Amino acid sequence: MTAIPRPCRDLILGFAALIPWFAHANAAEGWALQGRGERWIVEGKIRKGDNVSGAAILSGDAGYLVSDETRAVQPFRLDAAIRTLRVGEPLNLLPGAKPELDLEAIAAAPQDSCYYTAGSHSVARKSGAAGPDRAWVFRLPVDSRTREIQRDKIARATLRPLIAADPVLTGALDRPASEGGLDIEGLAEKNGTLYFGLRAPTRDGHAFILEINARDLFSGNAPALRRHELPLGGGRGVRDLATVRDGFLLIAGASMSGDDATPAAHGFALYFWPGPGHTPVNVGDITTPAGGKAEGLLVWAESDISISVLLLFDGADNGAPTQVFVQKPRAEEKIPGGKR
Repeated sequence: MTAIPRPCRDLILGFAALIPWFAHANAAEGWALQGRGERWIVEGKIRKGDNVSGAAILSGDAGYLVSDETRAVQPFRLDAAIRTLRVGEPLNLLPGAKPELDLEAIAAAPQDSCYYTAGSHSVARKSGAAGPDRAWVFRLPVDSRTREIQRDKIARATLRPLIAADPVLTGALDRPASEGGLDIEGLAEKNGTLYFGLRAPTRDGHAFILEINARDLFSGNAPALRRHELPLGGGRGVRDLATVRDGFLLIAGASMSGDDATPAAHGFALYFWPGPGHTPVNVGDITTPAGGKAEGLLVWAESDISISVLLLFDGADNGAPTQVFVQKPRAEEKIPGGKR
């Protein structure tokens, strides 16, 4: 399938920004979540499709998705004209039939022709048992011609030593999320840096994002970890994270860390975060399908005025991919931030 032509993308994005089908908006900041919540069709079968946890596109219309109950990434292609996501055969990242890797997020790094995917680094929620296979971050190089992952060049690293050395987060290792334990659910890459969004723990109404240089993490050097605290409200952690031109989009939702005193903690919302040193902006509330939890955030097109997003839901068949649009503020309203 060919990539979506840029003129068509710009037409779709511009049309979306001009017609407010429905809008959950933050008028003060000029951001708005728009669209009818158009459901996409899935052709093929997503492995453990009711546990989809993330998706990313390196270029064009081809990408990979992950489920937290497999040991694999699964290729897909988008056909925006007919709102269809076509999935291919899964690719196991580690051999054997051991328990899942608990892959919770995936990010694309176009300038390095690779993907990154991360396990939760958490303990099993039911048994409380630590699983070493859940504590990996994988680097997945892609063949520039075929856009397929080069299996013989896959590398892996872990965040455990860095988190153990952090004075705030060290106590979260090897504890259940319901008791303030660690749970990574978001991942984005920007300019050679990886950003990990934590569902748990949270602290005083703030969620954590960890910043680490990708090259240092995988080269054997001693990478530095920077910890950022985002005021998302009591009981809300990061459920996914994605790179956009001027910063990041993130899904906020229940953290399960015990800090859930506010009703907002039990819903899901989309935020724009300009990056370190800035406060996130609430773009709007996310409507979930029955039984679904918003856990995947795929940015598939972006213009100067809006962003096209597919939301994916854990607990829904094949992730229930749902299209929405994020309207950006006018130029004079924009919050300063970096460029991708």
